[in-house]
Amino acid sequence: MDEKLKVYNTIQESSTIGIASHVNPDGDNLGSCVAMLHALKNLGKKVYFLDNDEVPEDFHFLDSVKDRFSVDSFPAALDLLIVLDSSDFERIGESHSKLLEISKTIVNIDHHRSNQGYGDYNLVMEKATSTGEVVYDFLTTVNLPITEPMATALYTAISTDTGSFQYDSVNSKTHRIIADLYDKKADSQLVVQNLYQSKSVEKVRLMARVLDKIEFFFDGLVAFSSCTQEDLNETGAKSSDTEGIIEQIRNIKGIELAVFVKEKENLNRISLRSKSFIDCTKVASVYSGGGHVRASGATSYDSLSKTKETLLKRIEQVL
Repeated sequence: MDEKLKVYNTIQESSTIGIASHVNPDGDNLGSCVAMLHALKNLGKKVYFLDNDEVPEDFHFLDSVKDRFSVDSFPAALDLLIVLDSSDFERIGESHSKLLEISKTIVNIDHHRSNQGYGDYNLVMEKATSTGEVVYDFLTTVNLPITEPMATALYTAISTDTGSFQYDSVNSKTHRIIADLYDKKADSQLVVQNLYQSKSVEKVRLMARVLDKIEFFFDGLVAFSSCTQEDLNETGAKSSDTEGIIEQIRNIKGIELAVFVKEKENLNRISLRSKSFIDCTKVASVYSGGGHVRASGATSYDSLSKTKETLLKRIEQVL
């Protein structure tokens, strides 16, 4: 039996279902989760959407992102846990151990080639532009209706994970999916206005500060910048306001690889974006990270200065 049909049958047989995505959530996992949440509720299921990290304010327009539960509010046992956009189970965050303990069955839905296949069922499409595209493929294959809120959520997922359709992963199938989402009343203007045309003053100040700190390496091929706690404090910005900065660094003429490190308590979040020939996954692997050839991430527990030094050494090896 096709894996998608097995997942559908498992959903039909389940009463209590959890939905989880990775920490430091972005548009793809939030949009995918919201679309799946609606699909499950439309089937009459009791659904628990895991609250495992702060949702950036830009995404509050998505209905249901505020309607989430801490893992302590989950039932003692879940018939099914659906994990979206997470290449490994630990990316769920601190609650992953408890979720593993209480979940009878796990479905893994993703598009990262570094996915570890940790689910009882694994819907992983490495050539898909986004997890949103994988969710769309699943819903249409098993003939589950896509409502207006679901269409908007899936549009959000695909739009954000393709850099507004700029990445080389985009193809004719991507645009056919988007056309179908338009037909299903996806509110693209709602997405555009919230994600691309509504930056707060604090976020703009933070972006200006980070861009002003850019350093160039390897004859201008690589650009590096960072955001410290001091940067956040002095601009009044939130940690989630760093969303989108890495793309601004990559968009500089002549840059092949953009590197952005966000300082958090006891760790550093690393974001990598390339344009044409540097494989970001090879750079991210120095900190056991991964993702896509043109967009990857990792976590460092070194100091910010040591993280920078390690990344530059690795980039030199990759080059």
